[in-house]
Amino acid sequence: MPSSFQLDRLTPFFMLLGLGPSWMLLDGVFSELAIFDRTQPEGLALATYLTAVSALANTIVVPGHAAAQRRLKCKSRTWVGAAVYASVAAAVTLALFWDYSVGGASLALYAAVFLA
Repeated sequence: MPSSFQLDRLTPFFMLLGLGPSWMLLDGVFSELAIFDRTQPEGLALATYLTAVSALANTIVVPGHAAAQRRLKCKSRTWVGAAVYASVAAAVTLALFWDYSVGGASLALYAAVFLA
């Protein structure tokens, strides 16, 4: 079993593995933005809203992760697994519900970008 020093050295690699699906999902959403602009009720403002949701998610998730890491003391593999599963869940949800809107808001797109 690796020592804690080796696990600390491996942590950045686990983090990169967890971030990969998120980056792909965000790239996919923003590459399809031309289609979303024509089909979603927000129109051209959708890009601005999705960028704001992404910025809000980063502002909440990064400090929230740091606080949870200190309190729960989970291993990096657990956090990476959670990040990968959240990205996969967001991608599946987006694939199924991308064209749905509630009250003029594309909730599936917002949720996918937030989770990614």
